[in-house]
Amino acid sequence: MIHVFINGRLAKKQDIIIASELLLNEQCPNCNSTVDVNIEILKTVDDNLAGYCWGDSEHVEIEIARVSNDYTYSREELLLNLTHELVHAKQLINKQFEFKLQEELIKNTPYNKLPWEEEAYGLEDSLYKKHFKRLT
Repeated sequence: MIHVFINGRLAKKQDIIIASELLLNEQCPNCNSTVDVNIEILKTVDDNLAGYCWGDSEHVEIEIARVSNDYTYSREELLLNLTHELVHAKQLINKQFEFKLQEELIKNTPYNKLPWEEEAYGLEDSLYKKHFKRLT
């Protein structure tokens, strides 16, 4: 069972928690252990990123920025960024992130062409529409 917790100001927070849990439980059908996913809604994230995700198959941390490079994200963009990071959470929970350690791949591949980023960019729009669009 995957449990999501959100810290920070966010309208319809409980609905977003439920949508996040549905998304992750759907994307991680073989998850038989308890996984905690903590989401922090912050003004900014290090390196001016829109979001950041790290952790392992039992505990995942996600930071979502409201502002990046002096640009303030709309609610829709913020939820799309959250969806992208939830795909990374799915990768961690399903232990798909092990290939991230392949340093040659990281050094020689454009960021958006890295396998974990290609998957996140490839899934974010459809998952956003399925789980979050109604909450904007």
